[in-house]
Amino acid sequence: MYCQKIIPTYFSMSKTLFFCLLFALCAHHPLIAQESTATPQDSNAYLRTFIGLGGGLPYGGFGMKLTQQLTQGLDVFGGVGYNLVGVGYNVGLQINIPSERRAQFFLNGMYGYNAVIKIKNLESSEKSYYGPSFGAGLKLKSRKFNGSYWDFALLVPARNKEFKEDQDFYAKSPRVENFIKAFPVLFSVGYNFQISADK
Repeated sequence: MYCQKIIPTYFSMSKTLFFCLLFALCAHHPLIAQESTATPQDSNAYLRTFIGLGGGLPYGGFGMKLTQQLTQGLDVFGGVGYNLVGVGYNVGLQINIPSERRAQFFLNGMYGYNAVIKIKNLESSEKSYYGPSFGAGLKLKSRKFNGSYWDFALLVPARNKEFKEDQDFYAKSPRVENFIKAFPVLFSVGYNFQISADK
């Protein structure tokens, strides 16, 4: 009996690179604080909280993301959703490049699920795989709703050895046809809106 592969991933580097990126993100935090010319009255804007709905690794698959601003340029976020085989999640940090325009670039790093394998008629193959992922993207602020924005990102997952071995096994298996290997670069998109009140 043949089994047909349905997209093996949703959305190599080492864990060392992941922690180096997190260190760089945290190191960027005091730099932004020193260079900011915001007044105490403006500083409340740095502590906004956002919730978003979307698809991709930051959203746990198809799901939601909660973002908390730590400073004007540094956010912490967590996402949870459905990743085709179960519940997926990711938590991470994001650097926002200062911009006075509607569009704003960002860099992020996260840890959580970054691949799944799902094969039709072979439930034993269904599994989520975890590891770090890194990305860059663009925030596009809403013209109509203050504090709301779209985010678009390209992400590079650092997939673990177990995933690579399982992927190679199913790719070579005579029981599986039309196997599609995981894409090395993934895309995410979501719409986020502010849930905290400005003081």
